[in-house]
Amino acid sequence: PLNYDWPVLEHLELECCILDTRRISSSSLKVLHIIDCIIGNDLLIGARKLTHLSVIDPECRRGAIVTWDLSSLVSASLSLGSEFHYDDNTEVDHHLLDGLSHATTLELHAPLPELTFERGLQACPMFSNLTSLVLGDWCMAADFYPLFRIVHRPPMLKELTVKLKMEHCETRKEVESASLPSRQAPAIRGYPRIERIKICCSKDDPRIGTLVQALLPIFIPDGKISIEGY
Repeated sequence: PLNYDWPVLEHLELECCILDTRRISSSSLKVLHIIDCIIGNDLLIGARKLTHLSVIDPECRRGAIVTWDLSSLVSASLSLGSEFHYDDNTEVDHHLLDGLSHATTLELHAPLPELTFERGLQACPMFSNLTSLVLGDWCMAADFYPLFRIVHRPPMLKELTVKLKMEHCETRKEVESASLPSRQAPAIRGYPRIERIKICCSKDDPRIGTLVQALLPIFIPDGKISIEGY
């Protein structure tokens, strides 16, 4: 059990584990890392003193991951790989981002297609404290809907970083030919005043120019855009 059996535990790392527990909750836990673990059931993560959370490449065989009651959260990093299977019929699968609304730094990585983050954005509250946001390839759909949708959520956002991987670019057009619901990005006037934008990608990535043009309307005139190669 990963609930209240360890009343003074502050730092917990789970790596290459099979997690059949349905809840990780604690009154003392401050740091939680879940890396390359198999999630056997719906998993709820909630701890009021948690300040740092990372969930890296989970394999969800059944159910989904839900975050909740993370009122002390400072930074969170979620990376969903190919073994994370989205189930559109699972209601809880729409609440992966719910508990992250207090974070000041947030990093979200996934290849295309990735609907878990998109559906979660429609249900989660605003990221009221978020000032630094790092996104992966999942935000690069042809209509840029995922990118604009999430950038619309944090009113205090100052720094945006987009990290692209070339191998995800090769299959992007094939992926996007799949049926997707009709969608429309929020109005530009609702975006925060982003001061710094950094794009990390291969120097041969053909998406750079299109991405820069898409970001210009949400960028303050005296801000800074930088492009860094891998």
